[in-house]
Amino acid sequence: MALSDLQTLQNMEIADGSYSHDKVGHYTAVCDDLKTRLMGATKQFQDVLTARSENMKAHENRKQLFSAKNAAVDNQNNAKAVPEPPPWSSSSTPSGSLQQQPLRRSAIENAPSQQMEMSMLQQTVPRQESYSQNRAVALHSVESTITELSGIFTHLATMVTQQGELAIRIDDNMDESLVNVEGARSALLQHLTRISSNRWLMIKIFAVIILFLIVFLFFVA
Repeated sequence: MALSDLQTLQNMEIADGSYSHDKVGHYTAVCDDLKTRLMGATKQFQDVLTARSENMKAHENRKQLFSAKNAAVDNQNNAKAVPEPPPWSSSSTPSGSLQQQPLRRSAIENAPSQQMEMSMLQQTVPRQESYSQNRAVALHSVESTITELSGIFTHLATMVTQQGELAIRIDDNMDESLVNVEGARSALLQHLTRISSNRWLMIKIFAVIILFLIVFLFFVA
């Protein structure tokens, strides 16, 4: 808003005609400099927000993948969990023990796959820690960018205030100069009126001029 107010003030002065080329050039240079700084800070802030959004999306994707892996592991564990038959059941039901032996064998064969899944989960934990660190760095970058933006806006407000004070001083100096010019004009008019009304003074002035010309022509030339 302060930058737009400065431009509005400049346009009003140009429309009123109370401006100079140096003043307009100064206002234009200040406005362009402030616009450039503001655009640079805004672009940096947008880049930080974009990077943060991408990190959040990647974190959500990894979280969903991790949840899906956990669900698959739980399902496999539930499917592989086979209760051990009691000792007395082996003698009474040999056919049942024969049916449970393949299930035990499959559970033993699937043990390495469970170990691989656990190792994958252990590898996922450092990635999550690294993501947490990256997220903390991104948050710190966002905070520093916001602080920098607040500093830029504070500097902008200070510059606009200084420009307003400078414009007021220039207007005061112009008013004072106009008053001095009017006073000098009035004094010259008063002296001219006095000289015009005093005929003897006019005769003396012309006599001095004629005497100076005679001396210059006869003695100098």
